[in-house]
Amino acid sequence: MNSYIKSLDTLSEIKNNKKLLVAQKLDAINHEIKNIKQSIADEEVSLKSMYQKIRETRVSSAVIDSTKYLAESETITIVQKNIANLQQKLIAVEKEKSSLKIEVASEYKKEKLYSNLANNERKKQIEMLNKNEDSKLQEQWQSNRYLND
Repeated sequence: MNSYIKSLDTLSEIKNNKKLLVAQKLDAINHEIKNIKQSIADEEVSLKSMYQKIRETRVSSAVIDSTKYLAESETITIVQKNIANLQQKLIAVEKEKSSLKIEVASEYKKEKLYSNLANNERKKQIEMLNKNEDSKLQEQWQSNRYLND
């Protein structure tokens, strides 16, 4: 029984190490999400700036330089693609985060089950010890009673 309890303690230590690794991974994912969101915001600011520049150019000159407009349009398209790619990356990272949270919940349920099993085993051991003690005390009482009679 003691080896069983020791193995449970070792299992608990392994679980704690795994929890630490999962927490670190979750922190890294949250940091990556923050960086991606910041990159998206930066790209959107850049895009707004480009649109504003085009509007100002149209207002200030009646003749639009077609090559300049084409270059700006291509740049806008590139920025829009960058934003779309970042949004896809954000979705993928958030899915990874969700699956990690599901894994953590599953591990928590398993750990709770193992903990309950260990507690039940310990309760059984205590009950057996108490029964043994009770029977020994009862035997002593019986023998003392016979001796006194």
